[in-house]
Amino acid sequence: MIEGRDQLERESKLGTDYLRIRAYPFTQEIHDFVAQHERVYVVEQNRDSQMMNLLKVDLDPAQVVKLRSVLHFNGLPIDARSITAVIAAQEGAVK
Repeated sequence: MIEGRDQLERESKLGTDYLRIRAYPFTQEIHDFVAQHERVYVVEQNRDSQMMNLLKVDLDPAQVVKLRSVLHFNGLPIDARSITAVIAAQEGAVK
């Protein structure tokens, strides 16, 4: 994630914030983070997008529309470029 954030800033001039979800049920910190941002990219390696689905159930419907999925599930560890490519494309910053 850290390397991907650096790539987004350097290559696409996209500044980002970051919050690592560490527990369920979700804390107020997660609700506040989503409320403070226009878009929130949920990066996960779960085939069924489990974290995204848990967030959709837990958040207010007005906040759910801010969520975007960055799903990496091909049997290999996630790498920074996989994150960067998806987010840059969704932000319209692909060269």
